[in-house]
Amino acid sequence: MATEIKVPDIGDFKDVPIIDVLVREGDAINAEDPVITLESDKATMEVPAPHAGVVEKLLVKVGDKVSEGTPILTMKEGEGGMKQPPSVIEQQEPAPSAQLSAPRPRPAPASSAPSAPAPSPAGGIGDFIGVHASPSVRRLAREWLTKGATDPAHAAALRLGGKR
Repeated sequence: MATEIKVPDIGDFKDVPIIDVLVREGDAINAEDPVITLESDKATMEVPAPHAGVVEKLLVKVGDKVSEGTPILTMKEGEGGMKQPPSVIEQQEPAPSAQLSAPRPRPAPASSAPSAPAPSPAGGIGDFIGVHASPSVRRLAREWLTKGATDPAHAAALRLGGKR
């Protein structure tokens, strides 16, 4: 039986944008696994799955705006993803002798020109992983990266210290 999963109580926030969808159709997830990430002006929130199951259909995408009670996905109840983490023995790397026999790939030479930010798998530009910034600063950075410096209004705002 498919169950519709909705945005839980997120406080007084309305029309909060989705910045990341953490699951795909067909994924097996456990209860309390994060499903989507929302970002308001003051906080970034992960919406957890209420129970274990398999994602049947995603009803939202990155950039959509949601409020409390908005349907996110439909999920077929059942067994979730991984029940227990793998043992330490399963996670170990192969013996060093096996690594020495295989030739190591040479790293590509680094170019001196800076490259443009690579689009993230979710479709946004720059995922800001490891960057310490507030949600509003992250949103502003995403807007600047998507507009680029080619927009005259954007360039003028930069010269005026962000005032438009």
